[in-house]
Amino acid sequence: MSRERLFHSWTKYVCYLTLSAFFLLLTNAQCAFGQVDEGSIAGQVQDPSGAVVPGAQVTLVNTDQGITSTITTNGSGEYTFSPVRIGHYSLSATAPGFSKTEQQNLQVKLDQHLEVPIQLKPGATSASHSWR
Repeated sequence: MSRERLFHSWTKYVCYLTLSAFFLLLTNAQCAFGQVDEGSIAGQVQDPSGAVVPGAQVTLVNTDQGITSTITTNGSGEYTFSPVRIGHYSLSATAPGFSKTEQQNLQVKLDQHLEVPIQLKPGATSASHSWR
């Protein structure tokens, strides 16, 4: 009877050890799958005096794939595009009474938080800037 008891306790031990190893591998696999090819682009829209511009429309274009996203700045003039796929982008902003401002050649890399401030100029003409 003692051999049978020893066998059952040994079997139980091996079973617990196997299950523990399985769950450990499963947990590590989920962490590996959580790493994706994304980053973010954020900033603040201001006028020439440095005052924030709430309600400005900010448009992000993925120039590699042609995908466009548009958001409106919050009460602090801030905008955030997150998550965005790694790649090349152009960014433009408009608001009533201001000209359209563009920033091109933005590049988002893996897990990168790109900070892009935008300064709008009064008027109805367009301005274009290059960012590296």
